[in-house]
Amino acid sequence: MRLDENEVTMVQIDRPKRHAYIKFCDNNRLQDVLHLTGQQVEYRHTNSEISIMRLEPAGLGVRKV
Repeated sequence: MRLDENEVTMVQIDRPKRHAYIKFCDNNRLQDVLHLTGQQVEYRHTNSEISIMRLEPAGLGVRKV
C-alpha cells in the first residue's frame, strides 16, 4: 500500500497496543483504501518477516468543523 503525502494529515503509532492510526485528508480516500486492500495488507519487516495487518476505521466518525 502506498499513500501520497498529500493524502494523509497525520500518522500516529501506539507501540504498546501495536496500532497505527492514519488520518486521511478525505474520507473517500479512506474508503478507497479499505475497498482496494480488502482490509488487509502485508508488511515486510527488515528481517524478511511478513506480518498481515488488518485495516479498519477507528470508529471516531467523520466530523466537519
